[in-house]
Order: sequence, then C-alpha cells, then structure tokens
Amino acid sequence: MNTIDPQKVSDHFKRSIGTYDDGAVVQKNVGSNLIGLLDNFPQIYYDRVLEIGCCTGSMTEMLCRNNMIKQLWLNDLVAECTEVAAERIGSHVVQTHCLGGEISTTAIPDNLDLVISASTFQWIEDLPRCFDTFYKSLNDRGYLVFSLFAKGTMQQVRELLGIGLSYLDAIELANILKRNFVIEHIKTTPHTLHFKNPREVLRHIQKTGVGGAGDFCWTPTRLRKFESDYIHKFGDGQGVPLDYVSISVIAKKKQGNYP
Repeated sequence: MNTIDPQKVSDHFKRSIGTYDDGAVVQKNVGSNLIGLLDNFPQIYYDRVLEIGCCTGSMTEMLCRNNMIKQLWLNDLVAECTEVAAERIGSHVVQTHCLGGEISTTAIPDNLDLVISASTFQWIEDLPRCFDTFYKSLNDRGYLVFSLFAKGTMQQVRELLGIGLSYLDAIELANILKRNFVIEHIKTTPHTLHFKNPREVLRHIQKTGVGGAGDFCWTPTRLRKFESDYIHKFGDGQGVPLDYVSISVIAKKKQGNYP
C-alpha cells in the first residue's frame, strides 16, 4: 500500500533500539517459534549462517544457544543493531561478522548452509529478487528459514488510516518460493495483542519501530478521531485489539536450478 523509504524505516528502528525488546512481544514469539521449528529438521547445517534483520539480537541469541555455529553473518538495515546483536551472543559463535545495510544492496557471503530471518521480509519490496540472491548464496545442502508478517497484520490501523505494508498471504509467498526452493514447512499463525486504549496501540508501534511503514501527519483532531473510531469499530471487553499474522517457512534449495 505504501512505498517503502529505507532511510525512514531505518530512522524509526534506530530510535526504537532501546525500547524494542520490551515492545516487540509478537516478534519475540515469532522468533522463538521459528527456532523451535529447527529441532524438527536435523539435516540443517550451521557452519555458515546468515541472519537477515537481526535487530537487537533476540532470535540471534536463541539460535546461537541451540546450535553450534562456526561463522555467523549478522545483517540489519540499522548497522548499530548488528553490533548490539553481536555483543549479545558473546562467545557463542567462533566468528561473527556484521553486515549493516539494506539486504537487497548488500554483498552477502556464498556457500551458506542457512539463511534465516524473522519479521523482516515484509519490508523488502522486491522479495523474488532477494530470494534469487539467497538461492545463489546457499550451498547445495542449504536452507532458507524465515518468518514474515502477512495479510491481516495491523489491519485495524490499516483500515482507519489507510497506511501499511503490502503484505503477502501464504499462497502468494509459496508461488514466489517454489521457483528456487522446495517448501518443507509453511504455516500461517494469527496473533492478537490487547491494549487499554488506542493511544497505547500507537505507543506500541513507536516502541517497536514499525511506524516507518507510511506517512501520516497527526493533529489533535486526527488523533481524537482515530481514538474514537478505533474504540467504536474494534473495542471489546479486553480493551482494543491489534492483530498480527505471521507465516513461518522452512525451504530447501532446489538442485540445479539457476535463475
């Protein structure tokens, strides 16, 4: 729905580094569930791993505690986040490399065993092109493991303000992936957070840095209308809801398929 401005997105996430871990409840759960899924795929190797969108390193820490990783490349649009994540994992990894910058324009290593990401790919406008890049960077036994937010995410805010990302659903995502990957797992999961009032919803969005999804100029009148409409349309006995929808994917690189 909105054109993504990488600089604006970066600025929002950079401002939220100190508050992200407290506010990103759904993102933490999604990352934890993704790491848990890996237990069902013992054939995945961890010698050379690239994490995309590491943010403050919540999932990075879980990944490194559960698996012996020899070389780990940490990418995030906000370069400072890669340093925070690297410090968080300490000596759990033999070698750690920080790759700050937009992943679509960042040189990434080859011969990777695993490309992993949580709650990031919805920000990438040309996802098919990035999947082509990941395919070429993975070795023949390589896996692409990720979660992203999907259609239905923040639908309340989207309906009231008309801003938001252009989310995919599972069918659209699978159609992009099947060119280069064999999908071994794909699952859609709904998540709902409840807040006392609409202003708390906005604070949550600010704390997690996702306000870079679109431009909206707040005025006192617009804020009052947003609060009134949100309560009228979506309010329930628990306060006001905010929906997220995530898709988790485990995909193996196809053999002999060069795009």
